Amino acid sequence: MRRKKYGRKPSGYRHRRKRSVKGEIAKKIRRIKQKIKRKINKWWHEHRVRFLVISIGIMAVLILAIAHGCTRSAQRISEDGFTHDSRFSNSLILDGIDVSYAQGSVDWKAVKKAGVDFVFIRAGFTAGGTGKKYTDESIYEKYGSLVLLKGGHGILDANDFLYGDGISRWFKGERINNPNTHGTGCTLSSAIASFLAKGKGYEEAVLLAKEYLTGAIGANLNLGKGQGPLNHMYAL
Repeated sequence: MRRKKYGRKPSGYRHRRKRSVKGEIAKKIRRIKQKIKRKINKWWHEHRVRFLVISIGIMAVLILAIAHGCTRSAQRISEDGFTHDSRFSNSLILDGIDVSYAQGSVDWKAVKKAGVDFVFIRAGFTAGGTGKKYTDESIYEKYGSLVLLKGGHGILDANDFLYGDGISRWFKGERINNPNTHGTGCTLSSAIASFLAKGKGYEEAVLLAKEYLTGAIGANLNLGKGQGPLNHMYAL
C-alpha cells in the first residue's frame, strides 16, 4: 500500500497558534477582572452603610481632636499673654518661665498647677535699653558657683564678665571674623578647668583660657564644610 505524503504546514500556522494562546490569556484576565469587580460590587452593596458610618465617625473624631488642641493652645497663649513668631504657628508650643534672681521667690506648687512645661535660670542678661550686662546673683548665693557671663555672641566685641566669691571683673575680648567657631564654649570651659588644675586662681585661669580661645579662633582653621572646629593646636 502506498503511503500518503503530507506536505509542510502552512506558513501562518505558528502565528495563528501564538495568537490563539494570547487570546486565551486575555480571556482569562478579563474573567478575573469581572470576578473581582462582581465581588467588590457585592461587598459595597452589602456594607456601604457601615463603611460610610465608620468613615464619618473617624473624620469627626479627627476634627474634634484637632479643634480641641488648637483651642487649648490658643487658651494657654491668651492666658499667659504669650506671643510667638508666625513661623511657629504649626509647631508644638511649650510654656516656660524664668526663675532667675530677678523673678523673686518661686511658688513651685503654683508653677506645677499652672501646667508649666519647663523652667530656666539665666546666668545673666543684657538690658534692652542700655546694653549693660547683669549677672544673676542667686546662682552664686544658692550653689556657691562662680558665674562667667560670656559675650562671644556680641556684635562689636567678645567681652566676658566673671562674678562670685568677691570677684566682679570684665575680661575684654576681640571679636574675630571667623565662621568656624564650633565648640567655643566647650573649649573655654575645658581651658579654664585645665588652668585651675595647674594651680591658677579664678581670674588668671579665665584670662589665660580666654587668650587661648582667641588664638584658636584667630588661627582660621577651615576644616570640612559648614561651621568647622577651632585650631586647638595653633601654638604647637
